[in-house]
Amino acid sequence: MDFKFVWEHLPSLLRGLQTTVSVSLILLVLVNVVGVLGALARTSRIKLLRWVTAAYVEIARNVPELVQIYFVFFVLPSLGYKFSAYTCGIIAMTFFGGGYFIEVYRSGLEAVPKTQFEAATSLALTRFQRMRHVIFPQALRICLPALNGYFLYLVRSTSLLAAIGISEATFVAQDIIAIYFHPFEMFTAVAVLYLLIVWSLSFALRRLENKLKYEL
Repeated sequence: MDFKFVWEHLPSLLRGLQTTVSVSLILLVLVNVVGVLGALARTSRIKLLRWVTAAYVEIARNVPELVQIYFVFFVLPSLGYKFSAYTCGIIAMTFFGGGYFIEVYRSGLEAVPKTQFEAATSLALTRFQRMRHVIFPQALRICLPALNGYFLYLVRSTSLLAAIGISEATFVAQDIIAIYFHPFEMFTAVAVLYLLIVWSLSFALRRLENKLKYEL
């Protein structure tokens, strides 16, 4: 293990890690928005809306993530939709991540006892008020552990974006290896960096989960 070599190239790896973090933070917002809206559609009384959302979930969850990334990056431009590699990565990961989050939120909503819906209705609350003040807080407490797990999975999956040239940590390591041929040092360093960031996120999310457990 050439620690001097790792130290010399650590700034480059950290710049790549910044991209990993920025993608992860954007995904944290987008997949939750898609998850909540999709879960509401999945539990809607409109049959067509339920079918369309169910089809999206099946595609997002059953097509390999790398295939979806390649589809957005290579196929959409041929249809006239041209985006940067960074944007393509965000779109693709939001698409397949949203499929998982929809199912988690849906399961949380369906796990709330029907008596809670009936009680909220008896108080003459609107549908939005019922969801905002009664149903959703309970559903969030139920599904929060699964949401945290899937988000950490998405953070790890950002390494797939190296396949379309996004300069995240894995891509930077591959670039350095192609020049200096030090795969052991570089991939070990990347593994340690991912371990640190995922462990830190996991710790923070567990603290948040424990806090909301008593507040919601």
